[in-house]
Amino acid sequence: MAQPSLIATLLDPPSPEGAELTALPASVEWLEVRADVLGDIDPEWLRDHFRGRLLYSLSNSEAIDRPRRLENAARFYDRVELHAETDLTTKLLTRISPEKRFVSWYGHVNQLSQLQDRLDHLSSVPSAVYKIVTTAKTIAEEFLPLALLKSLRRTDTIAFSNGPLGFWNRLLTLQLGSPAIFGRAAQGSA
Repeated sequence: MAQPSLIATLLDPPSPEGAELTALPASVEWLEVRADVLGDIDPEWLRDHFRGRLLYSLSNSEAIDRPRRLENAARFYDRVELHAETDLTTKLLTRISPEKRFVSWYGHVNQLSQLQDRLDHLSSVPSAVYKIVTTAKTIAEEFLPLALLKSLRRTDTIAFSNGPLGFWNRLLTLQLGSPAIFGRAAQGSA
């Protein structure tokens, strides 16, 4: 089994010298740039300060010029997150190659069968990685992404619960075949 990737999520504007990016350990292979929070940061500047690969994320599904921004990001980033609810249009899928796609779904489910249906829908679109993030409202719902991963025989699916009830299960997903884990990049000291 391949070693899981570490993905640092950039949620705060980097310092002008990019110290928080250059300080990331070599084991961090990916930098997720949350463009919905930070705006569109020059990818060449990012590559000058981070030695790994870049993931473009526009989590606000109502972002202005969303299709244009995603399409443009695909020209410069290694992967682009496409939300299943808004971005799986023929036009975007034609312009963003499968190896650059990072297809995701965020939401609430209360049964494993619902989660499996979500994954079936996601995986009908060719992509390098699939990501399912649930919002757990009960203890039982915390375990649904783990049960999904345990039932799969694939290494291209990230699944975990978000929020106070689900945070701990991110660590366990690695034992169940998840190809990556996310953590926050440290805020710059300006």
